[in-house]
Amino acid sequence: MKYADLHEFIEFKGLLKVNDDSFDLNFRARINLNGETEVQFDKLARTRETDFIQNHHYSDDKVINLFSLTGKAYDGTEFMTDDLFFSSMGIESNIKPGALITLETPSCSKATFKSKLIEQNQRPFITMRLRRFEAYRQLDTVCTLGTVVMSGCETEDTDMISGKIKITANEEPVDLKEWKDAVDKLMNHIRYVMSFSSGVSLKAPVMEYYANGQLEVTTWSQTHENLSSLPTSIGWIKMLFSIAPSNRILNHLFMPTIYL
Repeated sequence: MKYADLHEFIEFKGLLKVNDDSFDLNFRARINLNGETEVQFDKLARTRETDFIQNHHYSDDKVINLFSLTGKAYDGTEFMTDDLFFSSMGIESNIKPGALITLETPSCSKATFKSKLIEQNQRPFITMRLRRFEAYRQLDTVCTLGTVVMSGCETEDTDMISGKIKITANEEPVDLKEWKDAVDKLMNHIRYVMSFSSGVSLKAPVMEYYANGQLEVTTWSQTHENLSSLPTSIGWIKMLFSIAPSNRILNHLFMPTIYL
């Protein structure tokens, strides 16, 4: 499985769960071109086994009532989220035999897809998918964490994924977690710098992490934004430099990132 494969709906067999209640079901999921996870369900028969879905959804109208959803596809791809919720729920009358529940507009603030890759000879890499980043040519450099590549394309839809930052390890890291944490910090620093230099807030709704033959793709739902103000307030600038890792590598990376 590659990231592009996740743009098409994948059929999963899985489990919808709340606390000690659960129900086996089929569902479909994908990542759309905006980096948002979309989930689809067929209508469910209203039974004692599915009553908990309705009961939990309407248990408290002052908060968003969340469900857990996990599943596995025929090719081994796994899906998981603990943040599933429904905007509404269509429920037919209790009197009608075979009444159905319609789970309408399911959404999740965070979801993860996992899959084994056929080609497992790659070095570990992390890719941050970006909205609203455009570049005339590819930007790249090398640092102690690996090879850093940043690329983007022009798009009229500001909610669509248009660019990415990818860091590939130069060699197999001794401590994968330590390497991953350092790469996450560096990527966010680059994103903040490029947001400042381009005058827009570059959102990162998708992160890909590959190591030991397994690809993990995580999405975060993010609100739509207008194309407003250049982020040049003193507070924003202080925040930018306060989060920068104290590493000389970034001093090398910082200048080419802005001026290339």
